[in-house]
Amino acid sequence: SKAPKEEKKNRENNKKETKKKEKKMKKKEVCQLEYLTIDDILNSPTEKILLVDSSSTLHQFIEHVQSFISSLPPPASPFSLTTSTTIPRPKTSWGLDCEWRPSRNDSPIATLQLSTRATSYLLDLQKMCQADASQATEKTALETELDDGLSQLFSSKEVQIIGFGILQDLEKLVVSFPHLQSLKLFSSCWDLPPLLRYLYPPPQTKKKNVSKNDDDDDDNNVN
Repeated sequence: SKAPKEEKKNRENNKKETKKKEKKMKKKEVCQLEYLTIDDILNSPTEKILLVDSSSTLHQFIEHVQSFISSLPPPASPFSLTTSTTIPRPKTSWGLDCEWRPSRNDSPIATLQLSTRATSYLLDLQKMCQADASQATEKTALETELDDGLSQLFSSKEVQIIGFGILQDLEKLVVSFPHLQSLKLFSSCWDLPPLLRYLYPPPQTKKKNVSKNDDDDDDNNVN
């Protein structure tokens, strides 16, 4: 009886070793993949991208925000699914996404990505903000300009900010830069996954109806 048990144990150990080797191979293959750099994105011929990491590029971004808001039509009744539910319009929406270095420690946000249908803006917050911004009480001159520009965008009731898991990004922004008031002024935000589930609800599985007669027949067939 010991032999079959030992054989079973050996087979399980072999499977574990095989899985470990496969995992190491996959990790090695991933490490050998080419990296997508910021230069690759900025040099893309199909999209207009602005890297915002200095006073001059920040001024460009703020000018674009002001131009975008001033070009919006006067507030009208937005497209509605019901009398109480509205969805964002592409022409008045900005996409938002944040990136930070994953680690055991609470790493601050590195880049804030904001996009219209025509242009994407990559804001290097680590370069434009103070080194330990989470503990800052006063703003630098560049941070003041950044805060003013973002306030115009985020506080506008005519602009919808959309993203995937946007609540996590907004919370992370406030924790990373609590001294920037613009990050607490969001007027209209939309999280896309719940919106998509609302617009395109998953099909409901139909339950098989079992009649009472069927149950009686099954009972009669039981010996």
